[in-house]
Amino acid sequence: MNIREMTPADAGRLYELAGLVGWNQTLEDCAFLINSPECRMICVEENGEVIATAGAPVYDDVGFINMVIVHPDYRKRGIATSMIRYLLDNLKVRTFRLHATPAGSFVYSKIGFVTTRTMSYFVAEPPKFAPSSIEVEPATAADLEELAALDFRNCGLRRKFLFEDNLHRFGCFALKIAGDGKIAAFALGRRGRKQRQIAAVETCDGDWEKAFALIAAAAPREKELPTHMILFDADKEAVKRAETGGFSKVRELIEMEYGVPGMPPGAGYHAIFGGDFG
Repeated sequence: MNIREMTPADAGRLYELAGLVGWNQTLEDCAFLINSPECRMICVEENGEVIATAGAPVYDDVGFINMVIVHPDYRKRGIATSMIRYLLDNLKVRTFRLHATPAGSFVYSKIGFVTTRTMSYFVAEPPKFAPSSIEVEPATAADLEELAALDFRNCGLRRKFLFEDNLHRFGCFALKIAGDGKIAAFALGRRGRKQRQIAAVETCDGDWEKAFALIAAAAPREKELPTHMILFDADKEAVKRAETGGFSKVRELIEMEYGVPGMPPGAGYHAIFGGDFG
């Protein structure tokens, strides 16, 4: 089995494979994952064709395993397991983290991954929230350092490079709530091939009113695609409010880790990026 590092020329094939399994990544997302120095993307070739992929953005000591795709014609040959073991052996991090479906979690548990928390994937077409009296304004590239610092407080990952790319490509979805000259809450967003995501909804203090003021302001910014959010199941207030706003649960996800346990998310982390970016 030939496992190799992916190159910029492989972005189109990664995009094809992601589409083949129904995932939401755009070609630009795939190129970012391959080209970013902070990401490690690998693939398996057979007869000169890429038949499987996997990788991980690396945030200091955390490797977030993502894009584990095996072409349907090559499944049940241990390819996914071989790629995961390659990453475990070659990434010099203390903690590996990933998001799996309930069915996929059995594969990872056999390797040694353990469940840390559960989450759910919610979709609305379109979301419908009552306007909030809390003032929401655009977030810009000038806010990058402060957004990244608040994110680090909430989830323990240094994701500045991810936020920088997000603001560059999807700045129209970036929102913030300011207070006392500081950012008290923010929300980012992504536009995929099938859906728009409301992502990285974060507050300083776990304030649901601020979080859903951001979500209500973000909801009408997409007119063409359905919108999704990923919420932790333990955040019952978030789930309840999302359902009130027209979101329906369509998929269960399981967060799993291998190695030294990582920092759990803080109360201020309300909606997350998901398994491709962490």
